[in-house]
Amino acid sequence: MRASAALFTAAPAASLAGCVRAQKVESHAEWLAEATRAYGGETQERVIAAAERVLRHADPGDVAFDYGLGGFTADRKFLVYAVLAAAEGEDRWTFRAAETRDGVRASVGLVERARVHGAGPARTVRAKSQVVGTYRLFYARLDYVLGRRADWVSCQAAPQALGLDAGSPGTGPLCGLTVQGRDAPPPPRLGAPPRTVKVAARPEPAAEPPDEGED
Repeated sequence: MRASAALFTAAPAASLAGCVRAQKVESHAEWLAEATRAYGGETQERVIAAAERVLRHADPGDVAFDYGLGGFTADRKFLVYAVLAAAEGEDRWTFRAAETRDGVRASVGLVERARVHGAGPARTVRAKSQVVGTYRLFYARLDYVLGRRADWVSCQAAPQALGLDAGSPGTGPLCGLTVQGRDAPPPPRLGAPPRTVKVAARPEPAAEPPDEGED
């Protein structure tokens, strides 16, 4: 877990709880559009590997993965010091990828937790983040790692590239103060997906004629 210093007092709680003013998912249809993706022609293994690479890039060495069938849970812990307060917290990402007839269907989720210490009693903020900017930046970077997008979307370029509010883009979980890799160069891409070669079925041998015996 890494610590970051800040010259402010109220910002830690707001930033750790998510961008309050950022555009959020408001319906199941919007959740399907923003938090899930279909990857035709991909394999489950490649999509999961790409998602892992995106999150490791965000904070190298400070993300712990718990793997399971079809995906993983990734925890990133952090600590922020301010003038009159301190906050410790955790981002918990959940990524799932299921094979379909045409490829892979993926989904991502994020829960943010923060405990803020100041002059008064400590308080805990926990929120399930369903922020459009977080989803869009995550998948834009995943697409890059898979070789499906030409450009790596940086934190600075994200608002314009992804159609987000420049004042509150909602990309904090990948671009916030505590994210050590927010200005890092892009990670390496994965290799090309393996080609599926269809092997023609071997013809069945002709049946032997029945033995009718000698006359």
